[in-house]
Amino acid sequence: MTNPDEYFQAGIIVFNVGQMVKEDTFSLLMATLKAKKYWFLDQDIMNKVFFGRVKFLPLEWNVYHGNGNTDDFFPNLKFSTFMRFLQARSNPKMIHYAGENKPWNTDKVDFYDDFFENIAHTPWEQEVYYRQLPVTSVMHSHGAETQRAVLMQTKIKSALMPYVNKYAPVGSPRRNTLTKYYYKVRRSILG
Repeated sequence: MTNPDEYFQAGIIVFNVGQMVKEDTFSLLMATLKAKKYWFLDQDIMNKVFFGRVKFLPLEWNVYHGNGNTDDFFPNLKFSTFMRFLQARSNPKMIHYAGENKPWNTDKVDFYDDFFENIAHTPWEQEVYYRQLPVTSVMHSHGAETQRAVLMQTKIKSALMPYVNKYAPVGSPRRNTLTKYYYKVRRSILG
């Protein structure tokens, strides 16, 4: 990309579907997908295909919740971007629960209270409640075990990331190899 500041995170997006149909964007996205391997598959491909034609919404319309790694991820942003991010977090309009830790599986995530407030008195409230019961509940013990595995994986990942970033920087062949094996191991553990 000629301007990395124009890279967008694919959490919350509004598309001009009429324009996409007119330009046969689906074919272009598929051709780009087949051309090479990408780090963040859908996000990287969309950034390549839509580069220079994106209207950015204010950050509060796509607040990333952090997924437990705010200490090592966000300080690496440009200072101006980091300050805009902090300002957006103080008044989020939409929260993007990216990554492994989801508020419907655990209450140990940023903005959990906002999530729960928005599902209160809906059909999903009871489902979330049962998912978060301790393992002592026989009926839902598998869900709790899975969530424990996800939380453990996040703790291990957070502890290892400073070393990974140092010895396998983002975009390096070493990092790409580590990522491939990380996801294989993660899938075998978490399903």
